[in-house]
Amino acid sequence: MNVNTKAAAPSNGATASEKNSSSSGNHTTKTTKPSRPSRRKKAWERGRNWATVIYPDSVAEDWQEQLQKLYAPVFVSPLQDADKADNAEGIAKPHRHILFMFCGNKSEAQVREIVNRLNGVGVERIESKIGYARYLCHMDNPEKAQYNKADVLSFGGADYEAAIIKPGGDYAEETKEIIYFVTIQQIYSLAELIQICLVQGRDDWFKLLMKSNVCNIVEKYIKSMTWDDTKGQRLKEHRQQEQQEQSRRSEDNRQTLLQQLPQIDVKDFLVRRSVFKCMHSKHQVTDITAAVRVVGDDGKAQLVKITAGYCEQCRVYFILESTYTRLRSMGVVLCRICDEKSFLKNSWINGMRLAQESILMQFGYTVSQEESLSASRRQKILAVMIDNKVLSKSEIISYLDFFINQRQYQSKFELAVSTWEMDRDFVQEYRTGEYTQFGVNAIYRK
Repeated sequence: MNVNTKAAAPSNGATASEKNSSSSGNHTTKTTKPSRPSRRKKAWERGRNWATVIYPDSVAEDWQEQLQKLYAPVFVSPLQDADKADNAEGIAKPHRHILFMFCGNKSEAQVREIVNRLNGVGVERIESKIGYARYLCHMDNPEKAQYNKADVLSFGGADYEAAIIKPGGDYAEETKEIIYFVTIQQIYSLAELIQICLVQGRDDWFKLLMKSNVCNIVEKYIKSMTWDDTKGQRLKEHRQQEQQEQSRRSEDNRQTLLQQLPQIDVKDFLVRRSVFKCMHSKHQVTDITAAVRVVGDDGKAQLVKITAGYCEQCRVYFILESTYTRLRSMGVVLCRICDEKSFLKNSWINGMRLAQESILMQFGYTVSQEESLSASRRQKILAVMIDNKVLSKSEIISYLDFFINQRQYQSKFELAVSTWEMDRDFVQEYRTGEYTQFGVNAIYRK
């Protein structure tokens, strides 16, 4: 008869003798369970995150191709060639760290097989993937040489920027940077901030905002700063109005100061010269700072400060060609301007004093193709002259009729005659003061 001398262990883990002794007494004696193989230890022997080190002089030539063929997320550090070491040279041997992040658990033996093919040195199971990923560049080790995260090599779809974001509240500095930007740029909604991240390529901020705790902090800050979207918009508009009002006050103050300067009136002459010198050699020209009115494209007149010369005997102002060019670029100058040769050659036609350039041309009016003034520009000049009583409507029409009559039978002036006729029609229908209020384009009626 076969007898099994090995007793089965009780279900509670105590030996038979221990169970009998505990049941024979009036009290129960606590016993210790026998040791058995730990499952935790086996779990520790396997893992997803592993690391090794490779050296340029011994690593396999095709090591990058091997990493690509793993089809697993892998990070490779920049070549660490500036690390300090306790040797004669004081510099550690150049090397790279490799971080394997397998999708499933791997044993040390499985990982070592991969590392041996790479000719890597050592195999280490990694507890913190984020910590080791940041260690690849020594981000959290200021006492060590720092390396550029842009030099980290990624394989198998691994995203290094996402991998190095700290969990929990460890990215306070990054959040502070976003809040500072929101404050300075006056961002009034989370949507606007996210749009800026997308348009400006701020992937680091975008990934950070995908963290619920960071997003909540930023969103609450925006709301607390602006109260709500409506009030935030009102605040923004209010600030814009304040800036506009401040700009207007500054312009008003500037115009007030300009009014204190000598004023060049619409009837005054400005003579363009290369130097401040009167045509009469014995006349003295005084250098002055004066103000002249210029009408812009918006129909508003403003004073512009210029440097000029003034001959008291001739009652004529002199300006440089560069000054004239600047004034013309700003709009219509409300005074008569001519060059010195035209000013000296006066004649009388139909009882009106004319120069080689007519008074219209002195205010910038011309139909010359070389000047190529638009219809609105020409008609604006005519309207400004009428509104400022430089010439009456009838006087301007008289000038234009004279030009038409002189050139209407000359074929080369056909376009010019047509232009004068169009401008004459405009003057005939123009109501004094309408330009200042509405602008030339609004009042022109064919």
